[in-house]
Amino acid sequence: LSYEFTSFSTYDPVAAADFCVKYLNASLLSPDQFLTHKQVNDSATVRGLRFMYANGSSSHDMYFIHDPSKPTGPMAVDDYNQYLHKLHRFDIQETWDWYME
Repeated sequence: LSYEFTSFSTYDPVAAADFCVKYLNASLLSPDQFLTHKQVNDSATVRGLRFMYANGSSSHDMYFIHDPSKPTGPMAVDDYNQYLHKLHRFDIQETWDWYME
């Protein structure tokens, strides 16, 4: 199996996935279609997407996850995610952000 995927921690996986579906032609995956992130904490929110390319013969999956149960360092995961969300202002722009992590 050759599986290509990317995972991103985000404060709002639902909004991130909705953006990709609306603007980037991604397909939303149901949890039973996930090939990774199958065993996450009950408090976690995960949205999986699939991007098709090469005339539909290949794909790349993307996962957005918010898991408040992850251990924290100097800055809590939730605080860091909120910081990034406010920095990029996805709630206002709804356009691609060139200042990506």
